[in-house]
Amino acid sequence: MAVPSIIIILVMVLYNMADMFFVGCLGDTAQVAAVSVVGPVFSILAAVATMLGAGSSAIIARCFGAGEIEQGKICSSLCFWTSFFLGVLVSIGLLVGRVPLLGMLGSNAEIFPYAERYLQVLALGVAVFILSNSMAMLRACRGRSK
Repeated sequence: MAVPSIIIILVMVLYNMADMFFVGCLGDTAQVAAVSVVGPVFSILAAVATMLGAGSSAIIARCFGAGEIEQGKICSSLCFWTSFFLGVLVSIGLLVGRVPLLGMLGSNAEIFPYAERYLQVLALGVAVFILSNSMAMLRACRGRSK
């Protein structure tokens, strides 16, 4: 279960690098700094999604291995809905608390408008992001990951 988790985290790092590259091509250092300020939020969300997916995968695989298929299905459903509703709650929290959060992350007056906009876009996709990453981890627990 560690290998898929590591691969997911590496893909997230590559995504952040690509994001930084394209924003850097604009030639505005304030926008690059804004992406850097919001980057840790993205990493924490990836860690939460991996935690939900890996933890649920272990429980579901144990249930399936013991022949408790219905219990495994219930755990899978619980992981799905927990990921979705946690994503919605985090999205609302990010949208409501974006100003103090950006202040804690080190945003100054020059980069604040860019960081705020980037965080808003990220917040709107949090539910789908957490759900898709945690569900990707569940594929491995079925025994047919290919």
